[in-house]
Formats: sequence, C-alpha cells, structure tokens
Amino acid sequence: MAVQKAFAYLFVDGTLQLISAVEAIERKSDTEKSIYYDSKGKYKRRVFVSRNKKTPSFHYYPTEKVEFLDKPKKMTREHRLFQEGLSKIGKIKIAPYNQKVERPITLYIKECHVEYMVEALEKEKYFRIDILVQLNGTFPYSLFYGWNSCLAIEVKVTHKVDEFKTAQLEKIGARVFEVKVPKKIKELIKEYNYYSDRELVTCIVGELKKESTILYGEFINQTNVLEEFEERYIKMANFEREINQLEKHKNKIQSELTELATQLTLYQEKKEQLSVTYIELQEKMQSCNSELDRLHTELEEAKKADKDEYKTKADNLKKENDNVKQQLQKIKSFSVFDRLKFLFDGEIIDQIVEGEHFESDHKSY
Repeated sequence: MAVQKAFAYLFVDGTLQLISAVEAIERKSDTEKSIYYDSKGKYKRRVFVSRNKKTPSFHYYPTEKVEFLDKPKKMTREHRLFQEGLSKIGKIKIAPYNQKVERPITLYIKECHVEYMVEALEKEKYFRIDILVQLNGTFPYSLFYGWNSCLAIEVKVTHKVDEFKTAQLEKIGARVFEVKVPKKIKELIKEYNYYSDRELVTCIVGELKKESTILYGEFINQTNVLEEFEERYIKMANFEREINQLEKHKNKIQSELTELATQLTLYQEKKEQLSVTYIELQEKMQSCNSELDRLHTELEEAKKADKDEYKTKADNLKKENDNVKQQLQKIKSFSVFDRLKFLFDGEIIDQIVEGEHFESDHKSY
C-alpha cells in the first residue's frame, strides 16, 4: 500500500530543501528530472509526485511492513502553507493559551522535519508528526533538556490529537504542542489568494519572523526526560528557580528604590518650595525692617519737634507767670483806694504796665 505525503525534499544547490506536492507539480525542468526524497535522514527514500491536481501529493511504496497507528488528516491549503512556512524559520515564540506565563517560550530551531515518522513502542508501527523541531536551545534554558532537545508541533484542523497517540509520544520522550493556523496567517492567505504557493509561503515566513509574533497553543502531553538529558535538566531547572527568586527579590528592591526615589523627588520639590518661601519671607522681613526704620526716624523727629514745642510753650508760660507775679507784687503795694479802682475800671493796671515800660526804657537808657 502506498504511503502518501504532502511534502518531500529536493536537492537545490547541494542541500535538501522542503517542497510541497503542489509546487512539485507546477515545477518544470527541461534539463533533468527532479528527484524527491521523503526525509533528510541517512535512510531517506525516493518518493514520486502524484499528478492529480485535486489532491496533490507524493507517494512511495515501502519495501518493509509499515503500519500507521494514526489516521492521516485532511490538509487544507491554509494548513499546508502554514506548516511549510513554520518549517522555514530559525526562531519562534510560543505560549500556552490556557496557562499564565510571565513571558513566552522562545524556540531556537536547528532543523525542522515535516511529516515526520516516529516509530512507536511496537516495532514496525509508526506515528506521523506534522513538524518535529530539533532544537538548538530554548528560553527558559531548562526546557531544551526537559523536552529532550526536540518538540513535536501538531497543526489542529478539526479534531485534537487522539489520546493514544499523545500517550505513545509521551513515553518516547516527545512533547507535543498543538496549534491552530493563526488568524493573521488565515487573513494573509485570504487577502493574497491569487499569489502562488511559493509567494504565500514567503509572506507567511515574514509574518512568523516578526518579533511580535507568538504562536498560542496547548501542550497536550507531558514528557519523560531521557537519561542523557535528566541530570542537566535538573541542574538547569534549579538554576532557573534560583534566578527567578533572585529576580523577584531584585524587582522588590527595585520597587522600593523607585518608591524612595519618588519620595525623595517630592521632598526635593517641597524643599525647593520652602526655599522659595524662605527667600520671600526674608525679602518681606527686610521690607518690614526698612519700614520700621522709617517709622522710628519719623517718631524721633516727631518727638524732637514735640519736645521743642513743649519747651517753647513752657518758657512762654514761665515768662507769663513771672509777669503775673510781678504785677501781683505791685498790686500788693497799692493803697486801698487804688485796689478798688483796679477792681472797678482797671486803670491802675494800665498805670502799672506804663510804669513797667517806663522803668524798662529807663534801664535801657
């Protein structure tokens, strides 16, 4: 019974490159007939192109007994183009959509094997994997060892991978990540439907290579770490756990430092405000001192003026008092008749005053 495949490998410039059955049918070679192989492995076998354009495929007739434990799934154009594009990139980010993760997992890809045949625990029985990714590394680093340096990617079409297949893959150490064709890729294929498959694959590769691209899916099985990776996986996982704890502690300290920096900034702003207020108060105080000095000067001048005026008035009063005393002394020397006359008509006062003037003039003379 013939084994059918949607992809094969062709030598191009000395290296095996993935090619789809659609592209193989469209390909024309006038010089020599193209030879296709089922894989890039040491024991690759030749496959042939089926010329049926409705269901393009490669096929071969195995010499040994081959039994597949999984059923072949229908491959839409979206599925096929996405699978081919995914096999041509060197790095991709993935994340489980049903789990919370701080950052996506980064896969550093060494090589991709499309439609990979995995031998089951039973001899001569196989599973097909859409893409088996051989890894150069991962982030977090421990996953490279925890996944035995590879990851199986299944493109979900209508039904999930059956449990028997996932259990078998788990036992042989293959972790399976199931993804749907991303919405962006579907829209891209729909928008440029008139492009050839090769042009569309180029567009898909460009989209997948974007730093912002993350493939969301689901890990549908666990994995048994093989003995050759176990020790390094445990060490690396412990290192990462310690690093995560240190990073959390560092982030906590950083948060506290940020809070202190904020408080310091507020303190500096308040200090500047207080400095401005202090300077303003100093200026007001200087203004008040100047005003006080002016008022003190005016007060002293007013006091001096009042003192001089008071002295003048006092001197005048003293003179008047002395005059009155002199007049009283003269009145005392009057006879009774002169006193009565003084009381009734005041002529005697005039005489006294005239007498004083006469004496004063006489003294002056």
